[in-house]
Amino acid sequence: MAALSPRPDDLFPLHEFRERLHDCFELRADALFELMEAILSAEAAPPSPVHLSLRLVHRRGRGSLYPALKKSA
Repeated sequence: MAALSPRPDDLFPLHEFRERLHDCFELRADALFELMEAILSAEAAPPSPVHLSLRLVHRRGRGSLYPALKKSA
């Protein structure tokens, strides 16, 4: 039995949610959004935020983490 792929219409609410969430971040939005994705996809709590930058969903370098967190505070 073949796996069913989601239809584009089925993914629209998720896409809209992600866009709205991204718009909530004022500065360094891309870095913060990727950090959030890394946190949500982690199997366990990382020892430090830098470890989150090693996750595949975090496409930016580890150098973007702390400046993004500092600017968002």
